[in-house]
Amino acid sequence: MYAHGLRRGEAISLLLIDLDVDNNALHVHQQITRITGLVIGPPKRGRQRSLTLGPQTAHLLREHLSTREAEQAALGPAWGELGLLFTTAEGAALDPGSVTHLMGRLSRKVKIAHATPHSLRRTFADHLP
Repeated sequence: MYAHGLRRGEAISLLLIDLDVDNNALHVHQQITRITGLVIGPPKRGRQRSLTLGPQTAHLLREHLSTREAEQAALGPAWGELGLLFTTAEGAALDPGSVTHLMGRLSRKVKIAHATPHSLRRTFADHLP
């Protein structure tokens, strides 16, 4: 989210097919929001886009894919395959609110100022040349 200014819902709705590791590209075309349940729809203002990944982000995403494949293999048929890049440990979609709470817990654990998905997006915008 920080490296490319993704919104929380955009990041958690990325599909495996949205990541092109060979060309270091990421395609954003949807977002997950919570209304009465989790809803997948177009990004805010319909702003679909393709991003070029930097080497560090591409490396981290390749590592994530390896971890995800190992988790999927360990669970076998219990894995809830939805084709999402980021999931729960069981393969389900991430809840946007849970991502915010997790970031809060992690920021307290490492003793940094309270971080939220939106603060990462704002920091990204602040660091643009």
